[in-house]
Amino acid sequence: GAHNMALRARGDVRCWGSNLQGQCDVPTRAAVAVSISAGREHSMALLPDGQVVCWGGDRFGQSRVPADLVVAAAIAAGDYHSVALRADGSVVCWGRSEAGQCSVPTDLRGVARISAGGSNTIVTLQDTVCPADLNGDGVIGASDLPVLLSAWGHSGSHAADLDADDAVGPADLAILLAAWGVCE
Repeated sequence: GAHNMALRARGDVRCWGSNLQGQCDVPTRAAVAVSISAGREHSMALLPDGQVVCWGGDRFGQSRVPADLVVAAAIAAGDYHSVALRADGSVVCWGRSEAGQCSVPTDLRGVARISAGGSNTIVTLQDTVCPADLNGDGVIGASDLPVLLSAWGHSGSHAADLDADDAVGPADLAILLAAWGVCE
């Protein structure tokens, strides 16, 4: 199915084209997003709080977000699989994996970016140390705030614990704001 998606400046999601699997029926909870991606028969949205929402075709489980994926920093859709990047640089993949596109190595860490298409999943590893870039987009900015805020109050090891005190809180927010801009 050929369908198209658009993310408007204020965050609202629009879909048009083939809707045979409901891939253009944007769920109410996905009406405002920070990122979108389209597979062959399914659609994905990353919400401001880091939640991932999928809808449309689910023949291979590509629209069933794993329960342990609570917060994501980025998303990508292949034909029949879905991919999410966690703030800690790990990758989660679900759906069809006939070509191994969802066979993510268990030791894969330090991923900065993800993309998917057809039966492919592509990751770009971080080549620079920029811990305040919580979503791995190369810029420390507004899109990193939801990642930090969703981890607020977390104790123990977490990517958003920028001051390494085993707690995500005001000091980490101060570090993020002080580092605002392009990651170098």
